[in-house]
Amino acid sequence: MHPVNCDTASRLVGRERDLSGFDLFRFQKPGKKQVLATHLEITESLTVFKDNYNNNLRLKVMNRDWDRVVVIKATDIESLHTLTLWDGEVSLKEGASENPDLTVISDSETLADIFYGDIAPTEPYNNGTLRIMGSEDDIIRLDFISLMIWGE
Repeated sequence: MHPVNCDTASRLVGRERDLSGFDLFRFQKPGKKQVLATHLEITESLTVFKDNYNNNLRLKVMNRDWDRVVVIKATDIESLHTLTLWDGEVSLKEGASENPDLTVISDSETLADIFYGDIAPTEPYNNGTLRIMGSEDDIIRLDFISLMIWGE
């Protein structure tokens, strides 16, 4: 059994096993409505996003000359990923790249919801929950890619 560090007032709301066989727990603090997504859930959501992108021939052709590195960082749990768009294909790795073109920062649940396609990035971006650092053109392109994959 692995030790679990959490506030004693927190309530266990979920448990799963990661790919390495470690137990992962999700906790919710009293009075908070938001449940934290785990690192594994963010990884899975990014994998779904990557696979949907790579299976969309139109997106691959439209972005074949848009080579970018995108770092995705959760603010409430330890979770860093890098999406690399190169020659129209997207790849995913854990950890951060040294010189990203874009950095996407939000709480774990918002990140998972966005990359699973459960919510559009517009609302969390407008209310400040989602921050994207990079050029305006790159931010617009990333939003367009999300729209092409998930729709409105």
